[in-house]
Amino acid sequence: MRLRPGPMTEASAVFGVGWIVALIIYMAALRDINYGFQGALTAVPLMFMPSWAIWALAGRAVKRKSTVAKFVTSLSVSSVVALAVILLLLDALAHAPAGSAKSGIESEAYIFVAGYYIGSIAGAVATYFWLTKEKR
Repeated sequence: MRLRPGPMTEASAVFGVGWIVALIIYMAALRDINYGFQGALTAVPLMFMPSWAIWALAGRAVKRKSTVAKFVTSLSVSSVVALAVILLLLDALAHAPAGSAKSGIESEAYIFVAGYYIGSIAGAVATYFWLTKEKR
């Protein structure tokens, strides 16, 4: 199956494949199907939807560039979003009360962001090197 290359198509393909991979990672890391779905559904509005918008806008900027340039752009967007979410989570945890269960929340936050990042990398690889690759 080949998709016609375009910024919106590529952003949607990265989103779709990345979300499925993140779902599998959340289920495996949290060892529970329900928590895995909950993590994946929480990742959509917090990370995947903002990333989709930025992937589409950045894709317009590199529309005529090579596949590798588009791939690197997608990874750059994913990296910036992942770092922003980690910084926001660490700031929120720093202001949490002293008696709270910070370590459990912090480890789940890292799993949450790692699942997104690994998923978006897998989505970018699948999109740019398989789904939108031109037929020979």
